[in-house]
Amino acid sequence: MRKKITLRMITCLLAVCLLSSLLPSAVLADETEQTAFLPKRMFIVGTNNPEGTELAQKVSLAAAEFQVKGICDSMKIVYGEAALAQENDILIQISDTLDQESFEILLEEGKAFLTAGSPAGALYGLRSMLKTKMLGREIVDTSETPDIGQRIFHLDCGRKYFSKEWILSLIKEISWLKMNQLEIDFSNGTGFRFALNDMSLDINGDGEMDEDLSVLPGGVTDPASYLRESDMNEIIRTAQEYGVEIVPCLDTPGHTGWIFGKDSFSKYGANGDLDVENTEAVAFIKALVKKYAAYFVSRGCTTFHIGGDEYLHGAYNWGTPVASTEEKYGAAAVYLDSLAAELKALGVKKIRSFNDCLYYNSDTQTHTWQNVDEAEYWCYDGMNGFRYAAPGFLAEQGLGMINGHGDFYDILTGGDDNWKKPVGDAGTKKTPAGIFAQFQNHIFAGNQIVDDPHVVGSTYFLWCDDPTQGTQEEVAASLYTRLRSASEKMQNEEASGSYEDFAQTFTSSVGGFSADGTIQEITLPTPEPIVGVEEEQPPKPEPIAYDISEAVISAIPEQYYIQKALTPALSVTYLGYKLKYGVDYTVSYADNVNIGTASVTIFGKGDFYGTKKTSFSIGIREKSIWEIGQFCYQITNVPNKTVSVTGAAGELTSAVIKPTVVIGGVSFRITEIGAKAFSGNTKLKKAVVGQNIEKIGAKAFFRCKNLKSIQIKTSKLKAKRIGKKAFAKISAKTVIKVPKKKKTAYQKILYKKGVLRSAKIK
Repeated sequence: MRKKITLRMITCLLAVCLLSSLLPSAVLADETEQTAFLPKRMFIVGTNNPEGTELAQKVSLAAAEFQVKGICDSMKIVYGEAALAQENDILIQISDTLDQESFEILLEEGKAFLTAGSPAGALYGLRSMLKTKMLGREIVDTSETPDIGQRIFHLDCGRKYFSKEWILSLIKEISWLKMNQLEIDFSNGTGFRFALNDMSLDINGDGEMDEDLSVLPGGVTDPASYLRESDMNEIIRTAQEYGVEIVPCLDTPGHTGWIFGKDSFSKYGANGDLDVENTEAVAFIKALVKKYAAYFVSRGCTTFHIGGDEYLHGAYNWGTPVASTEEKYGAAAVYLDSLAAELKALGVKKIRSFNDCLYYNSDTQTHTWQNVDEAEYWCYDGMNGFRYAAPGFLAEQGLGMINGHGDFYDILTGGDDNWKKPVGDAGTKKTPAGIFAQFQNHIFAGNQIVDDPHVVGSTYFLWCDDPTQGTQEEVAASLYTRLRSASEKMQNEEASGSYEDFAQTFTSSVGGFSADGTIQEITLPTPEPIVGVEEEQPPKPEPIAYDISEAVISAIPEQYYIQKALTPALSVTYLGYKLKYGVDYTVSYADNVNIGTASVTIFGKGDFYGTKKTSFSIGIREKSIWEIGQFCYQITNVPNKTVSVTGAAGELTSAVIKPTVVIGGVSFRITEIGAKAFSGNTKLKKAVVGQNIEKIGAKAFFRCKNLKSIQIKTSKLKAKRIGKKAFAKISAKTVIKVPKKKKTAYQKILYKKGVLRSAKIK
């Protein structure tokens, strides 16, 4: 979101001061060449000790990882006012102007300024710097915003047993790769791998045990292997520390063969599936699911996956629809939706289901789903003759769509050996190279496109159809490259280039998997206590007036300096000498755009202090910013007389960008709309793009959710000249008028840059 631009700030950005003599050399610091940034200390900006907060925990984790990777011998963590930071500090602060998991890194005066939208975003930013150093590269200014909010890995650990240690390593691995959810599918057709301390089941709520669930834990393979409650407690606790949400999955009414295969439970289900028309069977399964859901809610897990897949088409007759099963759609829908409601009554906040049963055959008459929030879409309409609702149809019903990427998942079978290929090729979707080349968040199974605003998540699956395939180590080796490809495209689906080049950016996690599939045996060092920075400023005597000559005061856009201490973004230079950030300077300006006064009060170490007030003039210079009428313009080329619109002076309802603007008596052509120029302006309803516009920056109209009318007069736009998400998350009902000769070309371009396909382009 753009920072508010004031007239004083505009004046500050334009100021060029000419003064009359030289300050004593003792108050001046030589301007030195910029050296490579080497992190030595983490500095949480703030006046209160952050110890015990989520931010402190994430910073402490990153600090320990810097040490383990040998970037520093130790990484002290401090807090305090930003002005007290030192060279090689990483200054960390949270800002609500950024998306939750976004971050920005700015290098200035030998320090790195990391601003993030949340503690998780701060962890991602710190790790970005760590990975850069691990690759032997220099840290540079950068920013990241993930393309998709929920970046999910689904682990089928019901059919195949995975140890607690393996799952803990998996959590650290996906956290390193910026994936933020782990779906733990602990109950599936041939296994049930999680036992609670109390395995008694009270079905009717009378306080008496009706069934003994202790017969459930185990599986066809490794029959005595399963996770205990203490194991799951540690898994959840570790996931929370690493910024990964645990989403449990207990799949019903299909995939219940293991449960109903037990002699004591066979009375509830025939052929391995729950009979959704049997009230006693439904009561039993609901009580079972709710018992496990209550445990997870008590541990802070508030999303629950109810499964719902491979039931209507007959799981045991794959490839041939079973009419009698399909006819149970109404009963299956009532069962799953009512189960979702009962789980929410227990404290579950969000219910997730596979897409199979949701509005099967696009049927909105038999049942209207009320309690399922998200559809994890893995299979598609027409697949083997089954009539699943299309993802776009489900989105229209208000379901949040999670792309299950049914064409890409890792699957352990004897017939499909793609999981064994360490690289594969770009044309095979289930290989690392194919994932990197083709994986897209908004393109669902069957090549069906869903508009970005409806896509709330993206999943990469590991299915263990044949649990005898692969050891834990072999599975981890398979996932090592696949997770890197999938997570990269979840973060940025426009990532391109060769897989070979992409593989050169791989870094090994801390405590996750090694490339050969072994678990890293790493113990993180105990983080040092967070301490406050002691202010070591000398007392300030009365200022002495000095005559300052030929001074230049300059600044960068979107910073505000009036009556503020000198920031890293503002430099004050006297005859080639640059005053250093960290000493106490105050710089202020008058409000007159053409002629004003600059008051520079200088407090420095030693005996030399000074103040001087003088007149200065404003010149038309490249990169200078001017507020003219409703807009702010930046000069892009003085000889060619071109400018870019960088934003509005306030929140407008209508933004009409004309072909030209007059600045200082000179007419300039308006050829660009800058990055984020109108981003987040929820009041903007209409925009006119002038006939001279040749370039539109990234996120120029991002999240202008009420922008319903756009007229594009220019014929000069090309795909490469329109930035990423320039029109993303605007109104779904937008009407866009374009030049007739450019309609076809502009349609293709605008859809790629965020315009929804529900918009009218004419």
